[in-house]
Formats: sequence, structure tokens, C-alpha cells
Amino acid sequence: DVGAPAAFIPQPTGVCPPLVNGDVTFAPAGVPPRKVKLAFTEGGAAGPLLLYWHATGSAVEEADYALGATKAAMIASGTFIAAPYSDDAAGQFEWWIVNQSTRQDDFLVADEVVGCLAQAGRIDTRRIHVMGMSAGALQTTAMSLFRSSYVASVVTFSGGIPAQFTPPPLDPGNLFAALIFHGGASDNAFSTDFR
Repeated sequence: DVGAPAAFIPQPTGVCPPLVNGDVTFAPAGVPPRKVKLAFTEGGAAGPLLLYWHATGSAVEEADYALGATKAAMIASGTFIAAPYSDDAAGQFEWWIVNQSTRQDDFLVADEVVGCLAQAGRIDTRRIHVMGMSAGALQTTAMSLFRSSYVASVVTFSGGIPAQFTPPPLDPGNLFAALIFHGGASDNAFSTDFR
């Protein structure tokens, strides 16, 4: 597996919480603390990290049914799964960037998760993967650009990128893998054509 070099991994900006299965609150500097649902093998060796962003109207439990039977196998093989809760203040959609906001809160929470897990020696920093559905897929795409310095791969289900959203990748040299699932001719939601 190849991916971002460890030199590009963010450092925690707050106090890292104890790592337990279930809801854990991360408190990066400058943004409100945010809960993140963690799933991992206690005492396991450093393995991949999967950050999962859920869809509009969904919740962190979406990671459970999106991954299905593979979730247990992933955790058993050392994968650390982190599903951030959305911020109610973000707007109609769960993630700030999906609401066309310039606020970086969601990315700073992801950075804090990555930084804390790396500091604790719980993840292989070359194997940080991002996945999401619908609004979570839009968030995943945005993260692939804003955090391309540490992303090893992305998977988007019915996502995309808004026409007005054109940031340059943070690290254009990191040519990570992407698996992109899109909608069909009649898949239109919130005036967005998911085809």
C-alpha cells in the first residue's frame, strides 16, 4: 500500500481523547468539539483508517450498513473506522462544504482524528481512506482535494463536485485511487443531477 508520507500527517491541536469503541469527542482548536463514532479492535496493531461521511438525513450508523458484512472483517484485520457526527449548525445538508460554506470545521475534525490516531500509533499513515454517500460523498470529494496530502484512496456513492467548487488539490502529486459510483438518468435530488 502506498499513500501520503507521514510527514504530511496533521498534528493534534487539542487534547486527544481516550480511544474507545463508540462515541468519542474530539476537540480541535478553533471549532466546537465534535463526536466521532469509532470502531476498531482493542489493542490492535497500526492498520488502515477509514473516515466515513454519512448522507443527508442519515447518521453515523450508515457506515454499518454501507460496509455491511465487510465491516467486521475490516476491523478484525486492523482497520480503524471513524464516522464523524455532523454539526447541526452546518445547514440543510450535514457538512459545511456541501452547504457551500467556506468553513473548514469538518476537515479540522478529520485532521484531529487523523492526528490523534497517528500520535497513538493506531493507524498506518500511508493508508488513510475516505468514503461517503450522497452529501457524504460530496464531502469525501472535497476532502480528497483539501486533504490530498494524506488521503490514500476515496470511495464516493452518488456524490460529485459542485460546479462552483474548484479548489486546487493540497498535494497535486498524491495520485490516490478513487472508486466513484454515480446515479442514473432519473437520480435528481435537491436540484442536483447525480448522474
